[in-house]
Amino acid sequence: MRVTEARLQEAAHLQQLIEDLLRISQLEAARLPLVPIDVNQWLAQLVIVRSELARERGLQIESPLTPDLLRAAANSTLLMPALSN
Repeated sequence: MRVTEARLQEAAHLQQLIEDLLRISQLEAARLPLVPIDVNQWLAQLVIVRSELARERGLQIESPLTPDLLRAAANSTLLMPALSN
């Protein structure tokens, strides 16, 4: 049974990699929209999302945000997973 579970997990991982590559190719082809984001607001949201996981592992996330961070053009669908890893 463990071998089957491992194969299913590996298949899911490979599927995610394929989807990520497709998104990247679409981004490079300018098919995925880039929108202006407030970097501070976006990072604050990321900290909230990841803080619970950090607490479960006995860790703490500190995020001294600077109010003068620039706005950036990004695709949040790709940005969150990229920075979460």
